[in-house]
This record gives sequence, structure tokens and C-alpha cells, in this order.
Amino acid sequence: MSQPTTGHAAKTKVLVVDDELSIRRALALNLGARGYDVVQADSGEAAMQAVAVEHPDVILLDLGLPGIDGIGVIQA
Repeated sequence: MSQPTTGHAAKTKVLVVDDELSIRRALALNLGARGYDVVQADSGEAAMQAVAVEHPDVILLDLGLPGIDGIGVIQA
């Protein structure tokens, strides 16, 4: 898998969606260390709002979220 470009090019923005803080933190830390711009959300509702505002390039989505689950986010 190729790494994001550096320099003047925009960073690849990744939205990490998980209700477990430890998982979100671990993913955000590792992705950020590799040069990705990371946005986090802790629920399906927050994920949908983040997509509308942040326009991520990639979404890492937990399917087992409380409330609106990951499948509901994909279908929305």
C-alpha cells in the first residue's frame, strides 16, 4: 500500500469511527505517525456529521456501533 504524498500535496484524510476510545486512539496514533490526517468519531451519528464536514478520503468504520451501527452509516 502506498504512503500518502508529502510536500505541498494535500494529506490523505482518514475518518476513524469506533465507540471504543482505545481502538480509536491506537488507529489515530499509528495513522498520524505515517502522515495521514486523522479525524475521529465515536458513533454512527458523529461519523455521518464528520463525513459531511470533513470529506474524508477513507473511512475505517466499526460495524458494531451503538445507536446507528456501521451498516446504517454505510446505507445513509
